[in-house]
Amino acid sequence: MSETNRAARSDGDEEQVSGAEVIAQALKTQDVEYMFGIVGIPVTEIAVAAQRMGVRYVGMRNEQAALDCDWWFF
Repeated sequence: MSETNRAARSDGDEEQVSGAEVIAQALKTQDVEYMFGIVGIPVTEIAVAAQRMGVRYVGMRNEQAALDCDWWFF
């Protein structure tokens, strides 16, 4: 990922974090345990970052499967 697509931390630290990592941390903060979605380029970075945070990503082939899966999975 290019440096222009990264945001600096608000605490002034020099370390850079990606937007995907920010989203993953927000999901973890909200106690999200599972993510359902369609496997593909827009979601890949977020899914990988979420998995690093301990959120399980369940990939689907289409939107209907992802939507219907949430009740079945629990």
